[in-house]
Amino acid sequence: MSMSGGISFFDKSLSLYKDGAQAAASSNTPDQNLLLSGNKYYKWQSIGSDDLTTETITITLANTISISRIFLLNHNFKNFQIQYDNGSPADFTGVTGLDSYSGSAIDVTNFARDTAYFEFTPVTTDTIIITADTTQTADAEKFLQQFIATNEIGTLTGYPKLNGISIDRNIRKEEAHSGRFQIQKGYEVAGFDLSLNYYPEQGDIDLLDSLHDRENPFLVWLCGGLPDQFRIKQRGFNLSDLYQMQIDDSLRNSYEKNVYLLGVNQRYSFIEAV
Repeated sequence: MSMSGGISFFDKSLSLYKDGAQAAASSNTPDQNLLLSGNKYYKWQSIGSDDLTTETITITLANTISISRIFLLNHNFKNFQIQYDNGSPADFTGVTGLDSYSGSAIDVTNFARDTAYFEFTPVTTDTIIITADTTQTADAEKFLQQFIATNEIGTLTGYPKLNGISIDRNIRKEEAHSGRFQIQKGYEVAGFDLSLNYYPEQGDIDLLDSLHDRENPFLVWLCGGLPDQFRIKQRGFNLSDLYQMQIDDSLRNSYEKNVYLLGVNQRYSFIEAV
């Protein structure tokens, strides 16, 4: 298991509150289930914490399931540990993560990013435990926006043309009598197209076709776990930009110049979905 930087796809979160998962935090705040909401505008935050306080978050899943990937999106943990529980806490094995992290457990020190990602040998469990000691800013309240437990569907090995990512705020404007405008903006919705032009990678084509056929939405990670491959940072390609999406258009299959031994021309349209 390793991160190549190719566009990666995952099952939708298997730890959503709306599907029956629940979170309990040692800082018993009203917002602890928000980290299971799937909404990036919400987050859990501790109360009265400092670097001498160990915060524990216990996520109880709706069912016993098999998982092999975990995301912590937008958090400020510096030293933290993640375990699963089947009667007693146990370490994940065969772990790899960002910045060449590897080990026989998820036990991280001096973490300095806003998002963490781990791949590990699949486990079957209904309980995941996060403990966080210190924060990246000394004695700050600890926070976590989203916890996601999932499995990888696949990662593209090639690099199809990404026709930009659109961020739609559903902007509505109304002209006032003064000639000025009242502007209202909603939550953002992301979308993008992937174009295959003379594309030779059969595995990528099979993966994208399987996503087109899926009835349920899936997660898309455009940065592929290598955020530093982008010289300039921008929305859509950051570590925390993990989108739940669907393909919302028909396939239009063709071969380059209609020569059957040449590569494939195709376009896949992705849109953020509930």
